Amino acid sequence: SGIFPEKMKIAKVIPIFKNGDRHSSDNYRPISVIPQLSKVLEKWLIQKLDNFIENNKLLSDNQYGFRSNKSTSLALLELNEEITAAIERKRYTA
Repeated sequence: SGIFPEKMKIAKVIPIFKNGDRHSSDNYRPISVIPQLSKVLEKWLIQKLDNFIENNKLLSDNQYGFRSNKSTSLALLELNEEITAAIERKRYTA
């Protein structure tokens, strides 16, 4: 039906102590705990969306962040290779 049940959208927020004074709210960080079935459905949906986006070439090959088998480190490596090649060809790099 395309409708995600309201009860599965509700998360329980739990404060986790970081360090320092336990009586100061500044020393806690919140985490959200969602129902396990929600996590399973979310992972399934993300996998389906990723496959659809990849199979239909909806993202540029220059998009490295938040993609499977790509990373911003890979983007920096490719940039470094481009700069090195340009220097070897005596081209400007800026």
